[in-house]
Amino acid sequence: MRNSKIRQALAELKLVLDREAREIRSRNLSRLAEFVLRKDELAAACEEMIADVAFGPQSTIVLRELSAVQEKAKRNAADLLAVKQGFVDARLRLEALLKSESRTGLYSPAGGEIRSAAPSALRRDV
Repeated sequence: MRNSKIRQALAELKLVLDREAREIRSRNLSRLAEFVLRKDELAAACEEMIADVAFGPQSTIVLRELSAVQEKAKRNAADLLAVKQGFVDARLRLEALLKSESRTGLYSPAGGEIRSAAPSALRRDV
């Protein structure tokens, strides 16, 4: 009886993780917050039930399902890290472009580099 409740909670947790993975792949990052509370609730429920249960013959099935949930969560975490790194890379590239765009190739009579105040990469009127 208890194992079936655990398996039901794990199945629901897998569905939530699958929906989260679809949102990550679609880059609908604003929707990810919807999943956080539900994942926490389901994980806490599973932990509580698992701590209370003495596994019998179905313990192998429950452990297999726990492993599947863990793998899904790991994949989602890795995908989120990749998205984060993409944002970091894009920011660094934009900063490099901004820095290179401000260079004019001109120098003052004293030898100092003359930089453009408004790089064309950031101006809409160019």
